[in-house]
Amino acid sequence: MEVDRAPDAAPSPGKILLRFISPFDPFDAPIPATIGVPFARGAWDGVAPLRLRSDPANSPAAGPAAATQHEILDRWSDGSVRWALFDFALPLGAKPGDSFLLEPGDGERTSAPAGVQVEETQDAIRVNTGPATFRLARGAAIPFAGVVDATGREMLDAARCRLALHDGAGRAFTATIRDIAIESSGPLRTSARLAGAFVGEGAGRPPLEFVLRIHFFAGRASTRQFLTVRNSRRALHAGGHWELGDAGSMLLRELALTLAPALRSSASGCAS
Repeated sequence: MEVDRAPDAAPSPGKILLRFISPFDPFDAPIPATIGVPFARGAWDGVAPLRLRSDPANSPAAGPAAATQHEILDRWSDGSVRWALFDFALPLGAKPGDSFLLEPGDGERTSAPAGVQVEETQDAIRVNTGPATFRLARGAAIPFAGVVDATGREMLDAARCRLALHDGAGRAFTATIRDIAIESSGPLRTSARLAGAFVGEGAGRPPLEFVLRIHFFAGRASTRQFLTVRNSRRALHAGGHWELGDAGSMLLRELALTLAPALRSSASGCAS
């Protein structure tokens, strides 16, 4: 899913046109979207509330305006916003080609889920989105140490969830979380950062580290995840040549993230 700013919509203090681009059919539930939006100098101070509503020219039967969450990324020299990251939920039935307006919305009620609730302890973090509560903790249970639905029913078998790899020699290594933290928190989207390294029994420790960022959305039992695997050992590049198989590199035969649903529940996911 992508949300694209229409090329003919110059940023202004009035309205910014966003166009929804997706290879999928209309959705049967509101879909969370995150997009960076540029603003002209002096167009927005970052304080005045903005709302998202269907473009009347594209959707005559537009519903109520949707709430937005934003993070200011850059400002012009006069202090006005230059770039901002916006979160919102595309409405029920949104389909490819639909367009939406980001516009001033002072004083108008907007549709919004209850919000994301975060509880942090010394050893774990719990994130409640409404339909599900996710538990993050240090250890080998990746990405979650537990997930329950609104009724308290377990959705994942955390003991069988893991991130693992096999190197070129066939040795197996399992990722272990060493640090967990909330990176950003808001009513519509909250993100957590999990960091650690790969370890193996009797095989030594490979020079590979990982960072897994998980985004949670209000009113949703699904998450968005970004995995980065980093080789901490520098490449040598003998003679200035960037050859495959450098002494500082590591050949991976397989890198797999395993999610195991609890036997009494069903779950689905996709990766790209």
